Amino acid sequence: MEKVCIAEIYGLHDFFVDWLTGALPKTGQAFARCAGALAEGFVLIGPQGLATPRKRLLDQLEGAHGVHAEADPLFTIRIENPELLHRWEDYALFTYQEWQDGGASGTTGRLSTVLFARDSSAPASVAWLHLHETWIDGHGP
Repeated sequence: MEKVCIAEIYGLHDFFVDWLTGALPKTGQAFARCAGALAEGFVLIGPQGLATPRKRLLDQLEGAHGVHAEADPLFTIRIENPELLHRWEDYALFTYQEWQDGGASGTTGRLSTVLFARDSSAPASVAWLHLHETWIDGHGP
């Protein structure tokens, strides 16, 4: 399960880059990669401490298609140091660093903690249950 979760961390962030830069078409089929990865009841606690439930986050992400296409075409996300903290039979808890480089808008860094569950219906066979992000000192907006 550990390798699957690490691959999913990289894979979903690759989706974000492709979606936000407009490299993927704005279709339900393309967006299903993201929607299918987030479990019902998923919550993101962002670096400002605000909780965003799955539905609101998906609406925001869907509406952000291509947002970097013209304004920041060099936008990238780099994942570093994925680390397994705990593993249970069908669950795993990881941390990783997420570095977003927007070219002209600079670089931000987040330390993220994610809880995964096995889910055969999810695109990578694991679903994101909960994600908590914290700014890395000196690398917030």
